[in-house]
Amino acid sequence: MTRVSNGQLVNHASVKATVPKVWIVDETYLPGTRASLVACRHGMGGSQVFRWRRRMDQGALTAAEAGEEVVPASNYRAPEA
Repeated sequence: MTRVSNGQLVNHASVKATVPKVWIVDETYLPGTRASLVACRHGMGGSQVFRWRRRMDQGALTAAEAGEEVVPASNYRAPEA
């Protein structure tokens, strides 16, 4: 549990589970918004949000879209005969 700027106690695990990372990162790119304030609003440290931003810029926070084909794990590294 961590006390954030408004005095509330926040459980980090519950915050991260209820708001997708991508939404939090997107919020940091709004005009006039500071990443550290967005992090505080969501009950986490600024370094966590900056790390997510870097991963998003690298394409690591993306997910498969509805209807998009994915490779089943069993076919990903099929043994060569």
